[in-house]
Amino acid sequence: VADKIMMFKYSIYSVISPEGCASILYQDAAKANIAAESLKLTSTHLLSKGLVDVIIDEPLGGIHRNPDQAKVLLKNALKQQLQEVTATNINQLVQQRADKLLSFGQFQE
Repeated sequence: VADKIMMFKYSIYSVISPEGCASILYQDAAKANIAAESLKLTSTHLLSKGLVDVIIDEPLGGIHRNPDQAKVLLKNALKQQLQEVTATNINQLVQQRADKLLSFGQFQE
């Protein structure tokens, strides 16, 4: 459980790889692109669904091309989010966590 979930812009977040999903759904790992689209695992999609709170920009060309700049971007994002969290009343934080967790998924009888 976290107060804020951050994600680098071009990273992915999923419980299964696109290849694994394609192997299960289509019996063909080569259909990973189709599975990836269905999984909706990009930062922008996850932000739009409320599963991620903050998208952290990446250096031009990606994190692997400039890890030092990526560290600075991550550090700045962490500092900003920590300032927001530490400025919030603990009871309000607990309520926000509960509200967020309870908003995920659907329940049907």
